[in-house]
Amino acid sequence: MLVTENLTFAYTPTFPVLRGITMTALPGKITAVIGPNAAGKSTLLKCLSHMEGAKGIVRWGDCIKNRKNRAQWHRLIGYLPQYHDMRTRMTAFEFVLLGRLDDLSWRVGDEELDLVMSILKKLGIAHLATRYVDELSGGQQQMTSLAQTLVSSPHVLLLDEPTNSLDIKNELQMLDRITFFTKEHNIATVMTIHSLSQAARCADHVVVLHEGRVEASGAPEDILNPELIRSVYGVDTRIIRDGPDYAVIPRSIAQL
Repeated sequence: MLVTENLTFAYTPTFPVLRGITMTALPGKITAVIGPNAAGKSTLLKCLSHMEGAKGIVRWGDCIKNRKNRAQWHRLIGYLPQYHDMRTRMTAFEFVLLGRLDDLSWRVGDEELDLVMSILKKLGIAHLATRYVDELSGGQQQMTSLAQTLVSSPHVLLLDEPTNSLDIKNELQMLDRITFFTKEHNIATVMTIHSLSQAARCADHVVVLHEGRVEASGAPEDILNPELIRSVYGVDTRIIRDGPDYAVIPRSIAQL
């Protein structure tokens, strides 16, 4: 279980970004972190992954994230940033193989090659293996980046807006693949996402950030309501529920 206790971070002493974040993320479950722009979502994932200078505790089981355990922590985490440079003449297969960098020697074994191809097949992009990454579409690049993150066999998967700029079909495919790997490999997945409807659809647990604080957390059906959304986003909404389907429809800017 990934545990964050009273996590606080500031880029400058007068500009706190995270203010006492306490949350948990369970293996085999998706935790969606939502909130308006500048709420601290991306900074939270960076602090959970690699960024130093935060106060508080971040731990996975008995392993506490600190400088002493940096290498061990790195092996636990798979982190997909919101923006990444895909300008490379590597093939998709070679690009994904880089995700095994810590385990590679001068000779790449059959085990690594088989693992890469297995990930590509499960993500539905095996046909892209020999294509150059910089020639792929945005959606294909995003899925290839996810493959590189997954090939390290992480215990914790940190995804910063993985559906950013994807069309509706690719968005659904991306979220379905994330859900599959989370359940199949018992990964604790923490994902930032802007679509409240998709957060409700795929997340087991939702954490709402507002001005660097946890405004609410819980099952999406319990906490995503017009009152909370109005308070956090300043928008009046209508919520439609139809069995497992959950749609948040924005109606107007709230008069606060």
